[in-house]
Amino acid sequence: MISLTDFSLLSTVELEPRDEPGRVAIDDSNRAHVALRRGGAVVSIDMSNGSILGRRNVCAAPRGLFFDDDETNGTKTLLVACNGGELISMDPASGAIVRKKRIEVGLRDVVADSTHIYVTKFRTAHAIVLDRQWRPAARVSRQPWTH
Repeated sequence: MISLTDFSLLSTVELEPRDEPGRVAIDDSNRAHVALRRGGAVVSIDMSNGSILGRRNVCAAPRGLFFDDDETNGTKTLLVACNGGELISMDPASGAIVRKKRIEVGLRDVVADSTHIYVTKFRTAHAIVLDRQWRPAARVSRQPWTH
């Protein structure tokens, strides 16, 4: 970790060879959750001291992460989008998988608002929109740029 005020090194985190850290989501308990793209896991790090709190195997290729503080139903989960097509909801503290659903191969990023979950696809201009019960609500396709 690096200080954002003076850019000094605060701590280092040892990962496994070939883990390939990717997206990061920070929760409301000062934990950074990092997708390990080749490691097939999410590692949770205490940002106050840089210690690893846990490593959770979630899918073969986790890509997108989003800390979802859903105030409408009072839940806090970590959403994980996997290249293999899985969308996973995890408890950010314990790492327990709360929900898992196969959506579509090639998932990339995931974000949510109070009514929907949005998942993008890798190498295409598509977003899959799910309602909060994880039912398909829409599919959005970006039109190619024209000059």
